[in-house]
Order: sequence, then structure tokens, then C-alpha cells
Amino acid sequence: MKRPILYIVIPFCVGIALAGLFAVPVIHSIVLSSIFIALALLLNISSTPSGLCQGLGGQARARCLSTTHRNILSHLFLYIAILFFGTAYYQNYNVLPQNHIVNFTSEEDPKVIVKGVIIDDPFTKKAFYGKEKTTFTLKVSAVGRSTGLSPGQSPCEDGSLPCVWYGASGLVKTDLYSDKKPDNLSFGREVILVGSLYRPESLKNPGLFDYSRYLRMRNIYAAISVNGDRSVKVLGGGRVNPVINWAYRVRRDIRDAITRYTDRRYSGFLKAILIGERSELDNSVTDDFVNTGTVHVIAISGLHVALVAGIFLVIFRFLGISKRLNLAFTSFAIIFYCFVAGSSPPVVRATMVFAIASLGYIINRESDILNSLSLAAFLILLANPKELFDPSFQLSFISVISIVLFAPRIEGLFGKKTNYIIKSAAVSLAASVGVFPIVARYFNIVSPIAVLANLVIVPALFVLIIASFVFMFLKFIGAVFLLGWTGKLLSVLTHVTFYMNHLFARIPLSHIRIPAPSLFFICVYYVFLTYILFAKKRKYILIAALITVNIFVWTRDLGRPVKELRITFLDVGKGDSAMVQFPSRGTMLVDGGSGGVEGMADMGKSVVAPYLWNNGIRRLDAVVVTHFHEDHVGGLFYILENFKVGCVIDNGKPSYADMALYEKYIDIIRKNGIRRIVVNDGDEITGFGDAKLFVLNPARSGRGNDSNDNSIVLKMIYNDFSALFCADISSRAMERIMIYGELLKSDIIKIPHHGGDIGNNVMAKRFFDIISPQASVTSNGGRYRFSKISRKTQALIDSLDLVNYETKRQGAIIIISDGMSFKVAPFCQKN
Repeated sequence: MKRPILYIVIPFCVGIALAGLFAVPVIHSIVLSSIFIALALLLNISSTPSGLCQGLGGQARARCLSTTHRNILSHLFLYIAILFFGTAYYQNYNVLPQNHIVNFTSEEDPKVIVKGVIIDDPFTKKAFYGKEKTTFTLKVSAVGRSTGLSPGQSPCEDGSLPCVWYGASGLVKTDLYSDKKPDNLSFGREVILVGSLYRPESLKNPGLFDYSRYLRMRNIYAAISVNGDRSVKVLGGGRVNPVINWAYRVRRDIRDAITRYTDRRYSGFLKAILIGERSELDNSVTDDFVNTGTVHVIAISGLHVALVAGIFLVIFRFLGISKRLNLAFTSFAIIFYCFVAGSSPPVVRATMVFAIASLGYIINRESDILNSLSLAAFLILLANPKELFDPSFQLSFISVISIVLFAPRIEGLFGKKTNYIIKSAAVSLAASVGVFPIVARYFNIVSPIAVLANLVIVPALFVLIIASFVFMFLKFIGAVFLLGWTGKLLSVLTHVTFYMNHLFARIPLSHIRIPAPSLFFICVYYVFLTYILFAKKRKYILIAALITVNIFVWTRDLGRPVKELRITFLDVGKGDSAMVQFPSRGTMLVDGGSGGVEGMADMGKSVVAPYLWNNGIRRLDAVVVTHFHEDHVGGLFYILENFKVGCVIDNGKPSYADMALYEKYIDIIRKNGIRRIVVNDGDEITGFGDAKLFVLNPARSGRGNDSNDNSIVLKMIYNDFSALFCADISSRAMERIMIYGELLKSDIIKIPHHGGDIGNNVMAKRFFDIISPQASVTSNGGRYRFSKISRKTQALIDSLDLVNYETKRQGAIIIISDGMSFKVAPFCQKN
């Protein structure tokens, strides 16, 4: 068998995938795997290799062929046994021990003390309110509880209080917020941390990125938030691998040298391509690389490992080292570089493939790239079967497999006369075509310009890496007088790379945002792709492929009934964002969640925009800014700059504290030529067919001294269905709005101020009594002080016997109405 590992890893991956999709008891998988192994062995004992049947005749040949069939069946049963082994392996891997750190998390009393060892290289970046945020992974050894705590005192503070220690295991993602960057935290340090221990929660929206699942793929089930240097005690250095420790010291030296000797505008990019640290990358630069399909340049992966390996191979060859020793030395150099680059999964995968292929040559074994890839995948999945569901794992292996299988076929279309440009274009096209559905599924983008852009940007990256190696060599030999000039050269080369990539990004249709394809479409796509490239008769399959693509493009547009109103309250944490799809096919976005402030997550970019793309929405008829607080308007900046917007609607009443965000908002709508409409109470918003929109707040005479009470309150009516959007108003605004009387009556109310304190409870009760809603929606979330519904507001909801839906607990809340009745479809059920 030419590629034995390939035929093992395929059913193993299928088994892991099935276990990830369906809950099957592990004992069932073990029993089934054992049964099929036994059947395979029994059939193999009595089978005959098919080649021995040649030359036989009559009954002897028939008996021989019968045993050949048993041989085929034996192989089939073996593959099924491997499949069930993969299922059992994945299920068993996910069983956590009783002393796992996740079992110490609690919402009631989250503050704990943990002891452990830092197992990666801590990195620091600016956080909000001028704080420094240092992030690292802690391998926990114990959890402590204090005795004799007084109110407000930290557990085991400074060791002054006796601790009861409990043995614990597992990994914890640590975020340390401090006034300055800590100097004594590094790889291998044993530390004691006092902070809030919690289970990382994701924003729950259909089809969007699940951060907690991402962490679980890396075996991180808990996180701790530590505030201030006094909450950290460094005990000293633990037992660590000296090679890894040395690699992290080199990593820190490279980081410091880049910061000191290169232009600040480009240092973040250089750190990203050399040591995998992307925390300082500018968002506009990242967006350009995403749009041109060259984002792999800023994420260290197989391309970087190949370029670095090529540099070492040339250096060792220049020194006159034999090929076998050259490959051995280069393999060790690449393994060391893997640690320097942070040992991210893509780098580990590429390093393993190179080392395995080199080992095969060194021991005189025939090299086969697919077999080497399969072995690397099998070893990675044995170490962590959850890697199979990691987008980077899928992209890494599919891109290389696509290059191996498809690049020669594409190159063959140009005949026997090929050159560097044709070969490079064939490789780039093969990789782009191979990963297209995966990229579209996770990132909602197709980049037709990618093939051309890669022909320019990849060589530019190679030049940058060579120049960077010269820069690092000068640093390590102490040639300080040359470092300044080399740093300037690196900055110039980086600037040229940015400029060229930006030109590609500005070409019309260089990138297209599309909905995420389904798993069915992805499977059909790869079947068609394989057939087109390897089959001789392709006429009918091409027609079928075009039909499938058209179904994919048009299904979402034709699927929603014409007379259906849909309101989706997105889960954006502590903030507001509601997407309204009218029966007339008009669209309106009310607020966009947080964003626009350094250190804060951008909900517009990470939640709202992907949701719109997944639903085939590229244009918004109207965007409503209820008021200019960061958790309402911040996420809209990305939307206004990346979507076609018919008009923006706001109250024109920013408070003094809102001026920075307000001015940024005005600059964006002016730059993009977006029409602005300022509304007050008594106005009506038209243009959405049978749906009517009335503005009930703010008062025309109101001033901008209270953003919350000047929030836009919208009453939406569609035939017999109605909804009231209350933004962040308090009881003061409610008292004034009550003059509208019967107009306030609504089926759905969006609870004001995220369920927080809304002032006078008696007045609020009268307000809600007039509305008489059947259900309510509260947009809240996060671990912040105001992330939960206040006791007063909860009592008010309970007194009205309302069915209240919270985005914090149930994720996105979707309300669908045909104009006569409505239904509420939360993304997650209450329990």
C-alpha cells in the first residue's frame, strides 16, 4: 500500500467528525470498533491476494476470487473499526477529571486564588481606561480558599491569611490588568493569582464565531481576570524545558529589537510575520490582507516555515554540509523557530510535515507528501482530536493537498512550456480554489484578486524575511551601529508591501462578501472540483456545478416569505443591536453594540457584519442611532464604512461626554456621503411598505444633557402586530411618553437600559401597564456590573407576568410576524 497512513487517517477523521456532531455513548463506539476489528481479522485469515488469482481457471479461479472479495471486505471492516475508534477517542478525550479547574468556577463567588505555571510567552497590549492587559496561559496545580476573610479583603492576600489548598488541573486563560507592563512574568514562572474565575462565554448568534468553543479546542475551559499587580505573586521559576525557555528569550529579544529600531507604524506587522504576535496589527492593514486573500501572510503558517526552511537550507549548503545533514540541521532549526514563533497550531503542523519529510529522505525512504501530511495530521489529532474542527487546521491541510493534487493539473493547461510565473500562478490558484468554501464559511469572503495579489505579496514577504534574518543576525552579534539602518530598510520594505497590497484591495470586485455555505454545499463543491480536474468528460458536470452555485446564491433571497416581518435582537454583550427585515424587503439596523474605543471589542465587525453577510444583506436602507453611548453607536462605525447605507437616523442630541464618538460618527457619514435624518417625537419614518414607524422620543425641546433620556424610542406597527424599542430611557422619559396613551400598546417591548436601573419603579410600572406587552426582550450580557437585570426591573417584569427573553442567556432573539400573530425563536433555549 503506497499511502498507508492516508487510508488510516481518513476514517479516523470521519469518526472524530461524527462524534463532534452526534452524542454517541463511548462504550458503544468501543464495542463497535472491537466487533469490526474481529471481523476484519477473521476475513483476513482466509483471504487471498488478488494477484495470485491470475492464471487460474475454472473453480479454482472462482474460489480464489471469492477469497479476494473477503480481502476487500476485510479492509472495509478495518476502516469502519478505525472510524469507531476515532469516535471513541474523541469522546474519551473530552472527559474532564473531577479536580479540573472548570469545576471550581462559580457565578455566586467568582473570586478565588490559583497557583500554577505560565506555559507560554505572556504578551501585553493596551486595554481600555489606560490599563495594560497582559495575557498568558496558566497550567494550574492548586486552588486556594482563605479562612477568616474580612469584607473586601482578597483571598490569601500577601500570604497573610491561611489558605486551604485543593489540588487542581487544567489550563486557565489569564488576563491581568495593571497600570504598567509587568516585568517579572515570563514562561516557566510559578505564580499565585487572585482574581475572578469564570467559564468563558461566547456571544450566541446563529452561524457566528464561538469564542468559548475556540478556547475548548485548545483545552481551555476556564479564565481568570486579575486586577492589579498586588493580585499577582511570583514564586519563582518552575521546571521547564531549557530549549523552549531559550526560544522564548530569543522571541522577547526580537520583539524588543523590532520595537526599538523600526517605525512604529510597521513594527506590529514585522512582529506578526516573524514571531506570530498580532496584537499590534492595525485593523486597516489586516482588512487589506483579508480582502486580497493574502491574510496567510500575517499569520505564521506553512508559507513562513517553508521560507525560513529555505533560508536555512541555503545557509547550510553554502557551508558545504551534505544534503542529509543539511536536512537534519534545518529540521532542528525549524523546530526551534516553531517555539520562537509561539508554537501556534499552524506552525506546529508545518514543522511536523517538514520534519517528517526530511526524516524520510535521511533514512532512505521514498518521500510522499500526502503520506507525510497524513502522518502529521494523525499525530496532531492523537494529541488533540478537537483540532479537526479548528479552521486553521482545515485550511492548512486542504491548501497543501490542493496544491499537491491540483497545481500540476492547472499547470498542464499551459502546455509543456512553463515558467516561474505560470508555476506560481498554478500554485496560488490551486490553493485558492481548494480553500474557497472553507474561507467562505468562516470569513464570508471570496477574493478573485487573490491569485494576482499572491504573485506579488508572497515574494515581497520572502524579501522581508531575508532582511529580517539579517536584522536579527546583526542584533545577536551586537552590531548596534548597523541596526538603525537595517530597521529603516525593514520599515521601507514593509511600507512598499502595504502600498502594493492596498492597491490590490482597491480594485473593484477584488473581494466579495457572501453568506457562509452549508456543509452540503461544501461536500458537493469538492466532489465537483475533483471530477472536473480528473475526469475526461466534464461537460455535464460543469452544467450541474453552475446550477448548484446558482441555487446557493439565490436560495437565501427567495427563501423568506414576502409578507413576513423579522426582528432579530443580536447578542452583542452589554449593548443594543436589532436587525429589522420588513415584508417589503426593506432593512433597518437599530444600533450596533460596542466598538469605536481602543481596547473594546468591536461588535459591528465581529457580530453584526457577519450576521448581515450570512443573511445575504449587503445594503441597509436605514441605520438608527438611538443615542451616542459607546455600547449603541460604537459598533456602527464598521457597518457604515463597509455596507451601503441609504440613510442614518439619529436624535442630533449628543451630550458633552459623547462628543468624541459623535464627531467620529459625523466624520464617517460625511466621508461616505450618507444621508442623515434627525428625528424627534411626533415624527414618522416611512418607506417600508405596510410597516409603520413612529418616533415617540426624544422631546423636541429636550437638550443633550442626558443621553439615555434623549434616546430614540420607536413604535413599530405591522397590521395587528406591534413592537416598542425603548433604548436606554429611564422613568423620567417614560412619564413624558405616557401622553401617547393607546399608541403605546405593543405585543413586544425591548426592556430599557439592558434591564438595569430605570428610576422610579411606580412610574415604570404605570408605563408598562399601558403597554401591556405579551413578551419582552432584554439585551444584556458580559460579566460587568450592569450585565444582569436589576432586582427592581426583574420585580417589575415578574409583576406583569411577562415572558422575558435575555440575550445573555438565550443569545439572539428572533421575532417573526405575519401581521396577525407572532412567534419568538431564541437561538438557545432557557435551560
